[in-house]
Amino acid sequence: MKLDALLLQKDIALKHIVIFNQSFVNYPSLSNRFWNLLDDDDNGAVSFVEYVTLMYKIVRGSWEDRTKVAFEFFNTSKLEYISKEDVISAVTEISEFICNVARGLLTMKEFNSLKLAQIEELFKGTGGRK
Repeated sequence: MKLDALLLQKDIALKHIVIFNQSFVNYPSLSNRFWNLLDDDDNGAVSFVEYVTLMYKIVRGSWEDRTKVAFEFFNTSKLEYISKEDVISAVTEISEFICNVARGLLTMKEFNSLKLAQIEELFKGTGGRK
């Protein structure tokens, strides 16, 4: 059997991704972001080759590889740029997950307040486009 013939289906795979007792199934928007990075050919399944390719890009890839992965993670609107709304959406989703994993250390409101202020600074003078 070829390694590329081994496929993970999204609904089955996400059930088994658990970080500090928090299942990715409980965070559909965030899990969709990660799944879309993995499912390179948009067939609803991830092959071993797709998985290894993404992991390589993140861990050992060039600056361009890593930048492209980050861009694809944030660019859910599929525009040629990352909008302020894309960043706010991603930060909000990540903050919800992190705050549930690290219960009691920081509330979601506190985390969002800190991060959203930085996003405002990042996008200052761009009209929210870049």
